[in-house]
Amino acid sequence: MLVALRLYMQNALKETKIAGLELAKLLLNLAKKYQNLPLPGFSHTQQAMLSSVGHYYAAHLEGLLDDLEFLDSVKKQLNKSPLGSAAGFGVSLPLPREQVAKDLGFTEVQLNSLYCQNSRGKFESIFMEGLAQIMLTLGRFANDLLFFTSYECQYFQVDESLITGSSIMPHKKNLDGLEILRGNVSVVISNQLLIKDLTKNLLSGYNRDLQLIKKPLFESVNTVKSSLAVAELCLAGLKPNEEMIVKKINSEIFMADYANKLVKDKGMAFRDAYKSAVKEYLNNSINLGENLKSKISLGAPGNLGLEVYESRVKNITC
Repeated sequence: MLVALRLYMQNALKETKIAGLELAKLLLNLAKKYQNLPLPGFSHTQQAMLSSVGHYYAAHLEGLLDDLEFLDSVKKQLNKSPLGSAAGFGVSLPLPREQVAKDLGFTEVQLNSLYCQNSRGKFESIFMEGLAQIMLTLGRFANDLLFFTSYECQYFQVDESLITGSSIMPHKKNLDGLEILRGNVSVVISNQLLIKDLTKNLLSGYNRDLQLIKKPLFESVNTVKSSLAVAELCLAGLKPNEEMIVKKINSEIFMADYANKLVKDKGMAFRDAYKSAVKEYLNNSINLGENLKSKISLGAPGNLGLEVYESRVKNITC
């Protein structure tokens, strides 16, 4: 069963990477398409500085790529065959453990027969960390979209097929799928903690408690796969509402740009420019496109570095 579970996890990693890569490709295409479309950026849940829809999508793209690449390190850890360790203490037969490991597709043998048993739960927890990282990325994405599509923002229009109604309020259009996705982040993290908690401080060797790690593991695999599918479906059904975005941009978010201009043009210390911006700044018909282009530091809205993401997407193997 230990070998079967390890093979299951390796296959689950492959399927998760395939699904995650499809979502990454969609994010990359949308980042390219909307890199010049303004979108307010937030800090402390308040409008902070001007961003773009492309910049926003690229942020989640980079997070997802990090997650998918992290799965490679998880796979490396899992890619050790415990077969032939018997009940944890070996047998008096010259078992061809190395050859069997190779035949099963493992890259190496998990050597110590007792550690093969002790690694139960430990390896599953490492596997779950890979799943949890993906869910953390998807959860923030879901939470953002629930906010951005609310009546208060209306930054995006949502395809009618993605929404549900209310039991008594006819006007409601709810993105229930994203709410469930957001909640499932906690489910997967809780399952990881459950696996850790079940297996901590057990006496070395096999213990029947280990049977209980299977349910949270299988449940989490299914949850991550469905969450990736929901995220891709919702992303494909979104359309930026440029008119509403521009209308709702708070002009005060350009104060920092004004302060930077004082530093560059007048040689002021930023501390003084900061104070002057608060006192003097007036909205003088800011050109949103020019403002975006002025943010030229690598990774900023005017310099997304999309070619780097393209390269990373191409180099991901499943």
